[in-house]
Amino acid sequence: MERLIRHRTSSAREKTEGELLDLAEYFNIYCSGKHESVKALYINSWGLIMNPNHKLCPECQELLNYSINLYLRCPHSPKPDCKKCDNLCFAPAYRLRFQEVIRFVEGIL
Repeated sequence: MERLIRHRTSSAREKTEGELLDLAEYFNIYCSGKHESVKALYINSWGLIMNPNHKLCPECQELLNYSINLYLRCPHSPKPDCKKCDNLCFAPAYRLRFQEVIRFVEGIL
C-alpha cells in the first residue's frame, strides 16, 4: 500500500512539474515576442529545474513567480483550469496580465 501512495505522489509531482514547465514555456514565448529588447533574467523559481535557455524580462519573471506561487498553493485537488474555477486567486491586475500572456500564446499555437 505504501508503494502505491509513493507512486501516486511521484506521478502527481511529475504532472505538477510538467504543468509548471508548460507555464514557463508560455511566458518564454510571450516575453520573447513582446519584450525582445528588455534585459533577460534566467528562471530559477521555487527550486524547479527549468530549461536554462528560458529567459524573461523582470516584469514577466515577476508574473511567472506570482503564478507559480498561486498554482502551488491551489487548495483544489485535482487542480481545475483557473478560468473554470470559482475561487479567483489572482489579484485583478495580475489576472489581466496573466490572461494577456495566455491569449497571446494561444493565438500563436
